[in-house]
Amino acid sequence: MNPKNKTNRQPWFGWIAIKFVLAVVFLSSGLAFAQEDEAPEDPQPITEEIAAELELRRDRVIEQRKQITQLEKRIGTTEERFLQILDARLDIAWIRLLKERVAFAEYAADQLDAGYDLAVYRAAAISVLESQSDVAGTAWARVRAKAVLPAADASAAEQAAEYNRLFEIQRTTDAIFEMFIASLDLSRRFDIDTSDDEAALKEVLRDRATNVSVFLEISLNNVIGLRAGVDVLPDDAELKAKVAIAEDRVQETAAALERIVAMMSEMELDTTEYQQQLLTATGAITTDIFNFKVIGNLLSRWGQSIIDIVADDGPTFLFRLIIFLLIIYAFRKLAKIVEKLVNRGLSSSKIHLSQLLNRMIISVASNLVLILGVLIALSQIGISLGPLLAGLGIAGFVIGFALQDTLSNFASGLMILFYRPFDVGDVVEAGGVFGKVNNMSLVNTTFLTFDNQTIILPNNLVWSAVIKNVTAQKQRRVDLVFG
Repeated sequence: MNPKNKTNRQPWFGWIAIKFVLAVVFLSSGLAFAQEDEAPEDPQPITEEIAAELELRRDRVIEQRKQITQLEKRIGTTEERFLQILDARLDIAWIRLLKERVAFAEYAADQLDAGYDLAVYRAAAISVLESQSDVAGTAWARVRAKAVLPAADASAAEQAAEYNRLFEIQRTTDAIFEMFIASLDLSRRFDIDTSDDEAALKEVLRDRATNVSVFLEISLNNVIGLRAGVDVLPDDAELKAKVAIAEDRVQETAAALERIVAMMSEMELDTTEYQQQLLTATGAITTDIFNFKVIGNLLSRWGQSIIDIVADDGPTFLFRLIIFLLIIYAFRKLAKIVEKLVNRGLSSSKIHLSQLLNRMIISVASNLVLILGVLIALSQIGISLGPLLAGLGIAGFVIGFALQDTLSNFASGLMILFYRPFDVGDVVEAGGVFGKVNNMSLVNTTFLTFDNQTIILPNNLVWSAVIKNVTAQKQRRVDLVFG
């Protein structure tokens, strides 16, 4: 090897080594800076204001606990007549204790998240949260022991009072569970193991959802049964009152199930079955309508119901439908035959009726046959005609009240038809209009004036004014004045 070449290579290798050393130094410095950036900051000492607020919230917890102890002592020594009042106050005190404990722990967790050193307050918050399940269990046990269904044979007033108390117990129970769920959320922020409490709460929520769901189904069936009783005994005031109570019970039970479903969703439990029940029982459009699983299951159930109905009653329903169509077809043919017979009878009759009256008689006879056919056909497919006719009567009264002017025109049209002051083709002056009668219905009369204008006049105006029929007489006197 040429020594000259060896001498020339030495500086090049030295420069590479220097670069490598510098790179290692810079990389080590960067890692050191990154570690310094990632190092947690030291907690800040709490301010006097935060310490005062923590003390106040902790004192509220202690005072509420003392109040419970005092109430329990008073209940053990008080008279019988005051027990119910003191017992209700004790229930309220347990609920307030839960709220105060949650408020204290939540404020402490917020200050920890803000970077403050809580020292002894952190331990106090953890102690509160770890014993929260015992407090919630005690409060729930007290409330649950008072939940009693009213007797089925109780009066409407007694049932109303008992159910009102029962629904208040349900709302209190839901408040207890909501605060306990809030306690579990706070426990996670303090790194407390809540797996056992969560499992127990999920089991209780499942049981409550099942019980309330069954009660909602029973309440719906009870409403249907009571309404059927009102149809049979429409004048029974007690029965009507029980219907109103049963309807309120359905609404309150559905609201309770909605609250339980919301808590179950928070605990990541499946609530599809109960959402379907709420949607079908109440018909309320909520955010559950966007849950495709709920809608899919509902559609599947409805489709299966239709299939079952078709499978069970399909042949019978098809036979009734064929009978219905045959009756309608037969009575349409019969209506046309009646129309021709009535027309022929009126044409050959010695009684000269107006064209307007002839048309009305023919139309009424044909329509009566059709209506009779429709009623007979409806009775063949299982529709009761009594309630239907009663409903039509009520609807007719309402429509008649709303259309008074139209009915007045209708009555005037009937008077014109029967008294025949004019007929089609007559030249008449009536209601301020002078012209030839072109057409008439039971509501209005159409005139064609001599300057070729079509005027439609309500029959009420025609009949209520003077009617001059120019062409009613074959001979008339005409006075002409020549200048």
